[in-house]
Amino acid sequence: MKKIIIAGLTLLIGFGGWLVYHSTSEIPENKHLIEKMNDKLKEQNHFKKGTLIKKVQGRQLIDERHLYIPVVFENGSRGKSLWVDGWFKWKLVRVDTDGSPEVWEIDPEKPSTFHVIYHLEGVDSMDLYYREELYWSISNGKETFYQPPIQLKKEVAFDERNYGAVELPQVWSDIRTKTSDLRRPKMNLGYITYDENQKVISPSPSSDTAYSFGGSEKLSFVIYLNKNDIVE
Repeated sequence: MKKIIIAGLTLLIGFGGWLVYHSTSEIPENKHLIEKMNDKLKEQNHFKKGTLIKKVQGRQLIDERHLYIPVVFENGSRGKSLWVDGWFKWKLVRVDTDGSPEVWEIDPEKPSTFHVIYHLEGVDSMDLYYREELYWSISNGKETFYQPPIQLKKEVAFDERNYGAVELPQVWSDIRTKTSDLRRPKMNLGYITYDENQKVISPSPSSDTAYSFGGSEKLSFVIYLNKNDIVE
């Protein structure tokens, strides 16, 4: 009897582990994704004409639990939608009517999980920048903290797609992870966009409204930079 109980518990634990790692159903077809997003948008008090979703541009699975889906609205503007594992189905947590880059902090305590998500029109390539300004502090006439300026770049080439979810380079996340000093400046990410002739261009403007539908997903801004903001 004891062996039967142990075997039953083993099977139960194994099944529980299977549920944890296989809890999500397949990603629905685009038609169902659009219906789900538009139903949610219609529930919003600030819903405006033209902000229903017309098209899903693609889908990018960031990990087993996080899904990025770029969208196009009826008024032609580009946007972003975020989905998370909701146990046997994907749960919509956010729709953004602006396609400008943002950092999706999958786990805010682990910079290695951060991804820059974007959906831009008329852009051929983009440079992402990690920047920290010079900072120091003095106490009783003695320097107690010194932070030299930092500027790192990652080039992002677009293919036929004008959207993506770019994982932060390892060295960027290492800088944040290995430093616990609270006086360190906040991580400052920026971007510059180029056309096919490598001429700096500003992304096409769009409305900037975000609709959140629960969950605790954290996003942070990526600042648009000019060439004179960059140290060559």
